[in-house]
Amino acid sequence: MALRRPLRSVIGPSIIVWRLLLVTVLLCGLPRPVTGYFDLFLNHTEVIKLMGIEADLFYVRDGAINDYAMSFVVPMKPGIDFLRFSWQSRTSYPLPYTISVHYDDNEGAVQHPELDIPTSGIIPRTVESFTVHLVCWGNVTKEVPVGIHLHVEGPPKHNDTKLIIKRNKICIKGMHPARNRLPAAEIAPQQGPALLGAAACALGLVLVVGLIASAMYVRARKQIRQDSLHTSFTTAAYGSHQNVFIRLDPLGRPPSANSGSYATIASLNKYPISESKKSWFRSTPSPSPYATALLPLGQNGTATGTESVYAKPESVCPSRVSYYASSQLTQVYSLSTPARSIHSNSSNPKDKLRRIAVSPGTIICQQLVQEGTYGRIYSGILHHPLGETRDVLIKTVVDGASLSQVAYLLSEGSTLCGISHPNILFPVAAVTELSGPPKVAYPLAAKGNLKLYLQSCREIGIQNSQLSTRQLVEFGLQVARGISHLHSLGVLHKDIATRNCVLDVELNVRVCDNALSRDVFPSDYHCLGDNENRPVKWMALETLEKKFFTASSDIWSLGVLLWELATLAAMPFEEVDCFELSAYLRDGYRLAQPVNCPDEL
Repeated sequence: MALRRPLRSVIGPSIIVWRLLLVTVLLCGLPRPVTGYFDLFLNHTEVIKLMGIEADLFYVRDGAINDYAMSFVVPMKPGIDFLRFSWQSRTSYPLPYTISVHYDDNEGAVQHPELDIPTSGIIPRTVESFTVHLVCWGNVTKEVPVGIHLHVEGPPKHNDTKLIIKRNKICIKGMHPARNRLPAAEIAPQQGPALLGAAACALGLVLVVGLIASAMYVRARKQIRQDSLHTSFTTAAYGSHQNVFIRLDPLGRPPSANSGSYATIASLNKYPISESKKSWFRSTPSPSPYATALLPLGQNGTATGTESVYAKPESVCPSRVSYYASSQLTQVYSLSTPARSIHSNSSNPKDKLRRIAVSPGTIICQQLVQEGTYGRIYSGILHHPLGETRDVLIKTVVDGASLSQVAYLLSEGSTLCGISHPNILFPVAAVTELSGPPKVAYPLAAKGNLKLYLQSCREIGIQNSQLSTRQLVEFGLQVARGISHLHSLGVLHKDIATRNCVLDVELNVRVCDNALSRDVFPSDYHCLGDNENRPVKWMALETLEKKFFTASSDIWSLGVLLWELATLAAMPFEEVDCFELSAYLRDGYRLAQPVNCPDEL
């Protein structure tokens, strides 16, 4: 026993030390699991062209490959003839690369792809771009698979990086390339003298035109001084006269004598009307063939009394001829509603979504609420930077979702971003980085989707549920308040239905956007041969026939929503084929009065 202790004390530490040294040598000798030391991405300009999102799409970032982005097979529209990538080396070692373009085209639909960089070289250490030209001949309609193969040699003892970026080039028969297209790289060196001569001629022409313009300017100054005196008097005379009007519509364009629209809802918190306007409205002949809306006559937005008046919606679309109303609506609207700027929902909603962008780990999905083919709706938690948490509703897509499906989620999810109202459900946070599926978070509504809630009440019977006719009417009023607020900002919803509303624990209805609705409510959307799923049975006639969206078409959809409330989310026009709905409406047929709907309602 006395001899074993020194033996252990000598051999034990030696074995441990040698094992540590051996592990260290092996680890240093093995190649590290690093896939690259460079960035490869599409800048925001290119991403906007492809999917309408103002963000950079990284394929490789800080040496890590974005497998989610690499899985996209992005279609190239017929009008897009080139792809522009940006890249940059992030290491002091030179990174040799080889690049090639492969395509499967046995019908000769596309020209041979061209690169504006050598097929082999060194990745630059500053951010530079290179372009791949993919031009169709226009002799056949075809979708050509294209693969951009990039091989980057890693630094010593590091793995190489091999990438295949997939595209589908769409060619249309009859769409020929422009004559000045760029496969002219071969003749570019021969154009030096010609370019110098052309530049000299252009410079001489500019000098001649400048001299002539100067002479004409000096000659015309006297006439301008004489005209300005007369103009000032004329402007003062007409500008100060109270009976000279040039009436413009909300977009600032002169009105048309044939313009018309539906009558729209007026805000339940609308502007008070002066006594002179009240008397004018009371003197209006009655009854009227046009639809009317109610405006509160009290002060400070309180409705002490109401007057039935005409109303014309502010719309981001021009006024169109319609058989539902006449140009009188425009005249009355100019008296009843103050002028205000249009806040269009097409004013780059991606900027709004970027303002609420958070890191991917901030939004945590917990329980699945609804799912479709590619869309998922969860309840979860939003972690605030200060350590606070908030219950949220999360809309996202699966890992295998296509780029267009991702774009639809981000685009439609940003429609109501930044619009605060008690009856509007707006996004509070979003994950827009494409390192994984994007997520859009909303305040959690405890009772969930309004359509599903109504259907559950129908299954147990309205007598056994907590709903009453008064409560259903209150639901409709709350939706109307939310839509009225959107219209006051010039924002069109375009898909008003119970499926796009949620209900909180206090039975308050909030209108939300239609992100993922096509996927989680597929029976509510139909394709009429134009390769676009639309909520056909909620759409107005002019929207069905000509795809005109106005505030009036929103009001039509609101009317269908009120019918949904009365029927506890039954399918409108269930007996009518979607392809025959336009003719059905044109002949004057409308939704029937529900059995349980009072005549007064």
